[in-house]
Amino acid sequence: MRFYAFIMILASAIQSFWSQSSARDSTSTFVFLTDVHLKPEMNAPIGFQLAIDKINELNPDFILSGGDQVYDVMRGNQERADSLFTLYTEMSKGFDMKVYNRMGNHDLFGIYEESPKDETHPDYKYGMYIDHGWEEKRTQMGW
Repeated sequence: MRFYAFIMILASAIQSFWSQSSARDSTSTFVFLTDVHLKPEMNAPIGFQLAIDKINELNPDFILSGGDQVYDVMRGNQERADSLFTLYTEMSKGFDMKVYNRMGNHDLFGIYEESPKDETHPDYKYGMYIDHGWEEKRTQMGW
């Protein structure tokens, strides 16, 4: 099931790219980036910046991020979660090409049982991800 979901996500991103591309008949390249798990601890932003620099050096046509961009908003700490999403969003501006973000389980806000947030909170589950402007449709998510 996960492999099927991955193929569907990949196909969706590629279709989106080609529908916007004027070079439909030429060869295109992309980078698949997944499980960044960005957080300020353990020098993660430094590592992510190294990845950004290397990807820019490779100069693909686009980037497909397979999910788990941040770590870990599932516990429902609003301030912490917002800071992680903001960190990823701001750092991603360093890419020289379009990034197609897809959601992973670590990107779902407040879903843990011990979370102080529940489904009545506007950011619950998909809300924070969507509020930060990351491209996603709930029907494409595997969660």
